[in-house]
Amino acid sequence: MNSFKDIAYTILKEAGKPLHSKEITKIALDRGWLKTAGKTPEATMNAQLVVDINSKKEKSRFVKTGPSIFGLNENIVVPEKVEVKKAEKIWTISKDVSTKQKRRYRRSKNCRTYHTLWRYNFILL
Repeated sequence: MNSFKDIAYTILKEAGKPLHSKEITKIALDRGWLKTAGKTPEATMNAQLVVDINSKKEKSRFVKTGPSIFGLNENIVVPEKVEVKKAEKIWTISKDVSTKQKRRYRRSKNCRTYHTLWRYNFILL
């Protein structure tokens, strides 16, 4: 959890009903999800949600149901976050490279002096 809005979304989803911004903040602080050095995290939570609603209008994840009371926007479907790991790049020398070029590459492994060799004669597995 990293932002006030993500934390509020999770808490409102679990609660299943609209909550006051002070209640949302209290739950987040009790669970240890919200770490802030500010003196008024309740006001920050309220401001973050109001700004989100005012800037995104109907596309916001939140709806204001009363003074400082927020619920989830039922018209918006929020996709779950999925972590994607990047594959490791493995470089090999293609068969089209001459022995002379292979020697050049071995001599200059850490520099890209031979751009044509680097770009065209190596393939990504």
